[in-house]
Amino acid sequence: LAARGPVTLLMPRNSPDKLVAKVTYNGPLKAPVAKGAEVAKLEITRGPLKVMELPLVTTEEVPVGSLWQRALDGAGIMVGDTARDLGQKVMAKLGK
Repeated sequence: LAARGPVTLLMPRNSPDKLVAKVTYNGPLKAPVAKGAEVAKLEITRGPLKVMELPLVTTEEVPVGSLWQRALDGAGIMVGDTARDLGQKVMAKLGK
């Protein structure tokens, strides 16, 4: 992902607040995704103040995967979800 062009921001030199950047998107994205498609937003804040928000676009095309690629991706998602859920349960039992 990238901004459509350069991102420039001016801020006070001695500001006690740090800049925080947050990327948001509605996902997972479904292929195909065209190059240059607006799929996310970059929000930059300084303390409680929203300083900037701009769209992020894809830097390359993402075609639909083959049947084999999609099967592997689906299996990876299921295994990843199961492993994450198991890890969360273990951490909860350990009190962390």
